[in-house]
Amino acid sequence: MIDSPQTFRLPKWYRAVGGGAILFFSVVLVLSVMYGGQRQAWLFLIVYIPMIWSGIYLWKISERYIMADSAGLAWLSPNKPRVFIGWSEIGRVQAHDYLQRFDVYDATGRKVMHLDYQLEGFEVLRELLLSHTRHLQSKSLNPSAFIGSGRLALPLAILFFSAAALFMFHDNAHVYGLLATALAIASLVQWLFWTIMKVYLHDEWIELQYPARRRLIPYTQITGVDFILQPGQYGSKFAVVVLTTADGKKVKLARFKEGSQAVFTAVEAAWKLAQNGIRASR
Repeated sequence: MIDSPQTFRLPKWYRAVGGGAILFFSVVLVLSVMYGGQRQAWLFLIVYIPMIWSGIYLWKISERYIMADSAGLAWLSPNKPRVFIGWSEIGRVQAHDYLQRFDVYDATGRKVMHLDYQLEGFEVLRELLLSHTRHLQSKSLNPSAFIGSGRLALPLAILFFSAAALFMFHDNAHVYGLLATALAIASLVQWLFWTIMKVYLHDEWIELQYPARRRLIPYTQITGVDFILQPGQYGSKFAVVVLTTADGKKVKLARFKEGSQAVFTAVEAAWKLAQNGIRASR
């Protein structure tokens, strides 16, 4: 139960950055059009108007906030209708890691609101949401395989550095060619042996599948399963499921098609089920 309503807002710097961007790029646009000549006016408009619009967007979303109480969740924004969904009306919660948010759907499958990872106190909000949707999570434990998404960065890097190496060697720039070759090989090794492509949940272990190998982690060797938000650049946050093994090492699971929350829920449930089975057999 929630004793009193709790409010979750985006950090204040959203408003400061938005206002600063509006002011700065508006001034730059006016000066560029005034002194850049008519021929370049359209170019300046194309370049700076999107920047001003981005500032306006940051300013506007900084005014929105989420309120949670014993009845449910409310999405509030000035000059817009209040959006509310009761806890019992929630039909699905979907994590979108690239968009950095949770989408909340009602029982009909209609999206009602989204909860940004950047909200101050998001971990508290996430716990509230999960505590009121345990029945939905139990229904979502059927998947035993999770597919990685967004795994193209390293293959593209391999192609880029390989092409650069060929170009350098052809141009007799052997030192740079060797450097590009080394970077291509390093990217290839990282992709083949350290990029998790799929995760399979078995009765006794978790299987991590890489392009060139697989790793089995028995549940008995796992001491903790955590959902964390790692800070990124420019205020971004990335959801990661962290497995802590008996030797103290961390295994990070991130960027899956099904979403980090689905991965966390299934992995934690499988791990706890195995732990309970071990205790029962003793």
